[in-house]
Amino acid sequence: MKRRFFTIAFLALGAITFVSCSDDDDDNSHETMIEAQDLPENARTFISTYFPTAEYSRVEENSAVESDGTMYEVDLSNNFEIDFTSEGSWVDVDGNDQELPAGIVPQKIAEYVSENYPDFFITGIDTETTGYEIELSNDLDVLFDTEENFISEDK
Repeated sequence: MKRRFFTIAFLALGAITFVSCSDDDDDNSHETMIEAQDLPENARTFISTYFPTAEYSRVEENSAVESDGTMYEVDLSNNFEIDFTSEGSWVDVDGNDQELPAGIVPQKIAEYVSENYPDFFITGIDTETTGYEIELSNDLDVLFDTEENFISEDK
């Protein structure tokens, strides 16, 4: 009888453990590795324009568009990470503490940063529904509206 009890208890514990470890991601999205040539042409052009010497380290396609519009995630050999929409427009460019190439950041924002934060450079940019979020080399985030006007800064 004792043996039967322990067997049942062990099986129940195993079942609970199995269920509790199941994949329970909230976004239900999955990523698939793809070849660089499978990216939209706009994305490939963006990369070749701003990162001509970088090679593709990782290219993933999401099974569904993320809330920020991201469909493709690209890591480059120079440690830059770029997210693109399904049409190939950039959503997020992360330099991982490196300065973004000139021309990626809209001119009005670049001028504002240069004037107001002359000792720092832009290491990342995100497009948001309300505008842009810029990350500076001092880890300060600077927010701009869709018209590229300064809103606030956030540490």
